[in-house]
Amino acid sequence: MRLSGTKATAIHQYRGLGNQLWDLAGTRPSLDLQFSESKSLNDAATGENLVNHTRAGGAANAATYVGSDGLIKTATTNYLLWSEEFENAAWTAIRANPVDNTATAPNGKLTASTFTATDIDPYIFQTVSLPAGTYTFSVYIKAKSGNSTNNLRLRVADATLGVLSSSVLTLATEWQRFQYTVACPNGITQVRIDAPDQTGAAGDVVYLWGAQLEQSSTVGEYVPTTSTINSAPRFDHDPTTGESLGLLVEESRTNLLPVSEDVTFPSYQRGEITPSINTAVAPDGSTTADTIAPTAVLTEHFIGYTTPSNVTAGTTYTFSAFVKPNGTDSVRIRFAFTGFNNENGSHNFTTGITSAGNCDFQIQPYANGWYRIQGTAVASSTGAAQPRIYPKGLNSWLGVPSEALFVWGAQLEEDSFPTSYIPTEGTTVTRAADVASISGANFSSWYRQDEGTVFAEANGSGPLIIPRATASAVDRIQLVIGISAVVVSGSVQAGFGNTTAAKRVLAYKANNTNMAFDGVTGVNDTSCAIPSVDYATIGYLDFGGATRNNGAIKRITFWPQRLPDETLQTITQ
Repeated sequence: MRLSGTKATAIHQYRGLGNQLWDLAGTRPSLDLQFSESKSLNDAATGENLVNHTRAGGAANAATYVGSDGLIKTATTNYLLWSEEFENAAWTAIRANPVDNTATAPNGKLTASTFTATDIDPYIFQTVSLPAGTYTFSVYIKAKSGNSTNNLRLRVADATLGVLSSSVLTLATEWQRFQYTVACPNGITQVRIDAPDQTGAAGDVVYLWGAQLEQSSTVGEYVPTTSTINSAPRFDHDPTTGESLGLLVEESRTNLLPVSEDVTFPSYQRGEITPSINTAVAPDGSTTADTIAPTAVLTEHFIGYTTPSNVTAGTTYTFSAFVKPNGTDSVRIRFAFTGFNNENGSHNFTTGITSAGNCDFQIQPYANGWYRIQGTAVASSTGAAQPRIYPKGLNSWLGVPSEALFVWGAQLEEDSFPTSYIPTEGTTVTRAADVASISGANFSSWYRQDEGTVFAEANGSGPLIIPRATASAVDRIQLVIGISAVVVSGSVQAGFGNTTAAKRVLAYKANNTNMAFDGVTGVNDTSCAIPSVDYATIGYLDFGGATRNNGAIKRITFWPQRLPDETLQTITQ
């Protein structure tokens, strides 16, 4: 269906709610996920967290986002399993009996565990297998009044050094989050909550909740886990203004370059440049950016990131990297070696002119004078690949050593657009997909089957929210940027035209369904059946290919009634 050109003029007033969208709609929604404003998964309409978010598996530090200060941050990953269920077989209790869901946790829910000693020296541990690094082990602990088990320690086992122990923890009858940070140069094999030195007594009780192990020198936000490790949701920001953009929901991607931050890596080719490592502050705030300076020779000057595996003919690849002028006035990308056909593009920092070339070269400014450059190419044959960065917008020239370039964060991934930065330190790394959904009672508490209105605001393109049926391959109500808005029930379908509008709303009711994009309504569908659905995915499709949004989702709001067309126009202006 086509959209009409009619614009709304009337504005509903619903004051007293303290929310402009609610005011404009003239009624209070049953769900309002204000991702960009709250930077959380909490529902503003109820105050509850109804969204289940996971990003299971993946390497440490693989999931990044842009913070409000413009710097690249790493999402917290919890490497412990069953972080709130100490009865689970993932944990082993010695001289103690853990019982789950017997005490009120720090989040106000009955999900904390009672840990009762059956003899002196009680402890509980979980076996892990993680590489060398610095780790922080944390857990929420509360003592029971009158017990002698009040000198617990947190312990971490290094593969060679043995058990490393924190200082004695001073427990209280209120919840405290204790943490222990330790370097494990030989890898980590176990974490333990321990009452050492023959302390404690049978019958003594402590309460446990929220165990977490992260590869970091500081404790991060708590990330609950069950049968797999989990990583925190990411709330992205504009890298130059710091504006909050909302929830980042990305597909799984692999950085095909084995080392992303070291231009001296032996497998990379250096064409008449002088490389220097760790010479500047990088986009993540660390001093890990490198310099490439051209030598005084008339030839090509570049750093070539040779891939460890061949690219596949006909497959689309996108190369990206962070660069900052250090004397040079321009930069160039080129896709070289047998797998590519020398696709290239460039940018001049002085004039601001970008030459997209034949690789759709693009550039985005970041904080502190950095830029992220990108180019896309389709592999011409199956063979070796080497995306290159030239510290000058030329192929061959008489190098001037002072016309150098800072580089950092090189990435090559399959597809036609880049995703968030995936660091690598010796091998390719895969970031797991974000999975955000609402199901069960969390879904039925706000969704209305026979009629409703769903609003979304986002940037990028791809799925926003898809309420759908578990038992059906197709039945759904769909909001997708750049594709369509669809209501499907059996063979009856109401579809509205494609658009890249940032604000969109879909109102549905049997034989009375319509949509608006940026203040423009469609043509009302008067012959549409409404499907029965039982859960919703956020930012991705889980049928017909697991497509995900390639930007951040600012807001998702649902009203349990079919709002008038005039209101649809108003709330999307």
